[in-house]
Amino acid sequence: MPIYNVEQYIERALLSALNQTYQNLEILIVDDLGHDNSMNIVHQLKSTHPRGNCIRIITHKKNLGLGGTRNTAIESAQGKYLYFMDSDDAIVPDCIETLYNIISQEKVDFVAAGINQIDENENSLKITNYPNITRKGKLCMAQYFYEEKNDIWVTTWNKLYNLSFLKEFHIHFLEHVYHEDIVMHAMLALNTRSFTLTNQTTYLYNCKREDSITNMEQGYTLKHLNDLTIVFSEIRRLIQADNNLSKHLQKEINLYYLFEIYHRYLPAMYSNIKRVDLIKGLARLSQNCLPPILETRLTFKSIKRFLFLKLPFNIQYLIKSHKYKKSRA
Repeated sequence: MPIYNVEQYIERALLSALNQTYQNLEILIVDDLGHDNSMNIVHQLKSTHPRGNCIRIITHKKNLGLGGTRNTAIESAQGKYLYFMDSDDAIVPDCIETLYNIISQEKVDFVAAGINQIDENENSLKITNYPNITRKGKLCMAQYFYEEKNDIWVTTWNKLYNLSFLKEFHIHFLEHVYHEDIVMHAMLALNTRSFTLTNQTTYLYNCKREDSITNMEQGYTLKHLNDLTIVFSEIRRLIQADNNLSKHLQKEINLYYLFEIYHRYLPAMYSNIKRVDLIKGLARLSQNCLPPILETRLTFKSIKRFLFLKLPFNIQYLIKSHKYKKSRA
């Protein structure tokens, strides 16, 4: 769990981890040198909670950002599995037990579960669940996500990972960069040999926090824009270095990231970033990220399939059900 200026939220987040039904836990707290009372709250819980001895605190020598704290967790974890959660969110009491039972039974690289998006009063706003599914084989996640256009959230949290898998394929995060989850997700997709999705909901995502780690409502800055070039340049490098991708799969991956670049660049156009900086940012993206992607021929069918993926799960289900009934008529 990364700690950086989250004094309003850390107690609830850490208590949700301490109160898990699964007993054999090590809770890694990575102190990224914030300036508020967050770490005092952590130390108080460590000394007073009945399971406080489960907490292990790692303090950075300098601020490394969210990506750096997650790299520290991968390097420092001592268990067989690793679960990420943000310090402004919470998990349900049986989260780890549920995911542990699945991953130990299915013997997969990771298992992902559903998300309950809540406001700051813990009122449920939207629940997003996966279907129950297990896939195995080389590039199974890449085929499921890019080729078949099924959803697996880009966010790092609410997945239980086999730690040896993360280390074997050197899956890591870029440091001091926004959108770092996108690169990790790409590494995951290109290297996963097996995964399981469950329709159980285990994560409470505080989507209304104004300065949330993943919430962009606080404003799109010039750094957000500049970091897009770093992120998509790294993804371009990963794709070009992977010799296992078929031409068809590579085309589907390029298509996905073409739309993703548009999706990530769009908020900048409505921000307070100066027009000259917007043009420079788009020029960097075009020069460093777009050339191989634009070689992909965009068809009406491929665009339609991508836009379908962006619909809510319940709308996707209704459309699929209608098509199925129509085909059976």
